[in-house]
Amino acid sequence: MNRQLLISALLATLAASLAHADELKPPQTLEYGGKNYQLTSAAKITEPNGDRLFYRYTTGNETKDQWASMVIIQFSPHVHLKDEAWARDMKSYFDASNPRPYYNIVNIGGKPFARYLNPPDNGQPSESSVMRFFWDGCGGQAVFQYLEKVDASNVQKAWGNNELALRDLVKHLWQPECVAGGANSNSQ
Repeated sequence: MNRQLLISALLATLAASLAHADELKPPQTLEYGGKNYQLTSAAKITEPNGDRLFYRYTTGNETKDQWASMVIIQFSPHVHLKDEAWARDMKSYFDASNPRPYYNIVNIGGKPFARYLNPPDNGQPSESSVMRFFWDGCGGQAVFQYLEKVDASNVQKAWGNNELALRDLVKHLWQPECVAGGANSNSQ
């Protein structure tokens, strides 16, 4: 078995075990913005009230550390915020960030979305991101996030491109898929 297949098999096993324990079934691959993304890492981060799961997807030979664009699915089975509470938490998070990003939190079609652009930093690529929130994704909170590294030396242009990324996210069909037989096994 070559190394790539072995890594894929190990990631699939880890993702399946994390998903089964927490009732969210992450896809192994997904399409976004005309690109195909593969699950490249699954991580469980311990927080004071419970664990948060991060499933990171990259294209081609990119990794979770070296990427041009990435999709992240976050799942927090212990969090039960409603749309407005998530929006307030995101605003507080962005306001407390240093440096503070350009951001906007909006409600589109009854669903909350957030978008941000990190300000330029010594000529390094900035991170542009859009997020969609699911308040009852498999019995917890799920967030679908698209990120890309951008040249933000022209902030107005980069922010306009971020708005286009938000429009793409609004049209994206991903919904949380729950593990069959879980306590809350219906998907949104």
